[in-house]
Amino acid sequence: MRKIVIITIIALSCIKISAQTITGVVYDKDTKEPIHGVYVYFDGTSIGDATDISGRFSLTLKQMINTNLVFRHLAYRMLVIEDGLFIHLPDTIYLEEQFSTLSEVTVRADGFNRRQRLRAFREQFLGMTRAGKACRIVNEDDIEVWFNVATKTLRASSDHPIEVINEYLGYRVLFTLNDFRVEYSDVTLDPDRIQKAYFAVSSSFTDLKPNDAVIKKRRDDVYEESPNFFFKGLAYGSNPSNNTVFKLYKGAYQVDPRSYFTIKDSLSLKIIRISDAMIERRNPDRSLLALSIVHRDKPEEEGYYREMYYLRQGDPSNQNSTNISQANNSRTNTSGVYANNFASSVLELNRITLQNDNRMNYYRSDIRFFTNTLLVDQYGNIDKFDQVIFSGMMGWLRAGDMLPKDYEP
Repeated sequence: MRKIVIITIIALSCIKISAQTITGVVYDKDTKEPIHGVYVYFDGTSIGDATDISGRFSLTLKQMINTNLVFRHLAYRMLVIEDGLFIHLPDTIYLEEQFSTLSEVTVRADGFNRRQRLRAFREQFLGMTRAGKACRIVNEDDIEVWFNVATKTLRASSDHPIEVINEYLGYRVLFTLNDFRVEYSDVTLDPDRIQKAYFAVSSSFTDLKPNDAVIKKRRDDVYEESPNFFFKGLAYGSNPSNNTVFKLYKGAYQVDPRSYFTIKDSLSLKIIRISDAMIERRNPDRSLLALSIVHRDKPEEEGYYREMYYLRQGDPSNQNSTNISQANNSRTNTSGVYANNFASSVLELNRITLQNDNRMNYYRSDIRFFTNTLLVDQYGNIDKFDQVIFSGMMGWLRAGDMLPKDYEP
């Protein structure tokens, strides 16, 4: 679905891992000199380190995590290494120098001014939830946003990481924007006319309020409504079908996940496999299985998710929603699933689903599987990101509701 800049890695030997600590040295590919100040981090997490004067870095993992290892320096091309267990990495990393070029300036007669285009970008990138609205982009001038009249598509790019201060969740996040586009049914920026939306990022988090009890409660609430929490419960024993947060449905009937999934150990990860008897081979969208996740009732006075469903006036069943799937930023073909703390995201438009009965309101997400097996780490991150698609309530979430991949409530 997208492609990042081509990079070169020269492998000399295996990277050293002891007590879940990863070390290495970063060099300039041409001069073979060590590079000082390269930021090395696990994508979508708060785990990072900068190389010292000798080009050395050291990262420590508390437990295995499904993510990529990123090397970033303003003077060099960003390097992204994908290796689920990080046991086949070179201990010497070479970065290619990045030569700056002036961006081509093109005047586009699209009928919209920059303020209007930026507003649409903020809404679709950060989201319109309470957390999304509380986000502030520090370096908005670095973002180029344009509208292609021929394709009715809003696009955005930035040569520098987008710095976002999330006041609601207490994070400073740096997003490397690999791709962003929103397709409309007409030449308009009306959010009700969106046909399809997509963005792909890599990210790193800095905790601005590590000891704030109010912020911690907000983070926990966001996490407990996320796909990460669902998959963690499914794989590690907190059965989503029986707890107070999620119930699993097939059509109108609640189902036992043990009838649909088997769970097996794989090192410190879990393997979720769809039972062969439950695979649906005739789905028009070619998914293997489609289920619904019904969330616990949230009191109206909280206003958080209720706000998502009433962003526009009218019947909430007619409002647009999005599917979000996490994208792996080092692959030419996206490979990801939406997790609430996604590092990158693919968004496709769908219709919102809201389930009501006479007693209470439930908030519902629909989930479609395009793979029969998934690897899940202890944080709830899964591997085949683009092969599990969410819509409904989880589809409303954007970058503003992201948590670090290593977040634990």
